[in-house]
Amino acid sequence: MKMADEGGEEPLSETGDRDSDAVRAAERAAAYTKAVSLLARREHSSDELARKLQARGIASEVAMGVVADLTARDYQSDARYADMLVRTRIADGCGPLRIAADLRHAGIDAATGAQATTSALENQAVEWRDVARRVLERRGFEGPLDTGRQRKAFALLQRRGFEGETIRNLLRETPTDGGHC
Repeated sequence: MKMADEGGEEPLSETGDRDSDAVRAAERAAAYTKAVSLLARREHSSDELARKLQARGIASEVAMGVVADLTARDYQSDARYADMLVRTRIADGCGPLRIAADLRHAGIDAATGAQATTSALENQAVEWRDVARRVLERRGFEGPLDTGRQRKAFALLQRRGFEGETIRNLLRETPTDGGHC
């Protein structure tokens, strides 16, 4: 066994480098197993997966390496994650602004997010106006709307991430009660 040097460092075992290599290999294997387990439950963005691994005590460089390996093997895909997130958000009644913000928050680049959004809208054969209309119907904004109810409907859709033009066009289509008592 080597002795500690004058700097007061701990003594190294004769197999010093081999021991640290074994520890790194064990940490990487544990990280890989945990990452696959997370991906088996649902899709994750590469940023989200790396954050979750780091939150579980995995070193940043190990987490990033594992995520890169899983991406190379196509176990993890930001495009698949973006597709899943967009489909889910549309079904939940979210608009394009909200979906874009959620994608950015997940670390998905703008081009991948735009492609996923376009693909989801084409595959589901819907337009944003249709999604917004369903939100209003679910919230009881059916039939003629007085000015106050139109304002509430506008605010609701704005909070859900719909663009002002889409909301205005939809509310123009909705009959009003004329505001008479």
